[in-house]
Amino acid sequence: LGQSINNVDLEGNAEASIAAQSLATLAQSRAFDKWREFVVTATTFPPEWRKEGFSMDWLVYVTPEELREMNDQIYEVMSRYRDRTANLDQRPDGSKPVQLAAYGFPLPPSPSGN
Repeated sequence: LGQSINNVDLEGNAEASIAAQSLATLAQSRAFDKWREFVVTATTFPPEWRKEGFSMDWLVYVTPEELREMNDQIYEVMSRYRDRTANLDQRPDGSKPVQLAAYGFPLPPSPSGN
């Protein structure tokens, strides 16, 4: 199972906006908690799984259109494996559940002007 939460313009609907923000915050907190748990317990995983776990954190300068394109590409890659969650017969031997999370968002201006 998965979810994609985009910040939709909910101007004029304060309740829906607050609900969407709350859902996004909760979902991302849970995903980050799972990452922290992996970091703390990584030595309990077999070496081949420890070696392949990853985290990426980049600062890039892009346009809104380029950010949308990245979102679409990441979604396409991640969604290739969606059916395996519900359909056990599609899971290859040796597969395990893996949490995937991706974030892309504009940063507020820094004191130096970014």
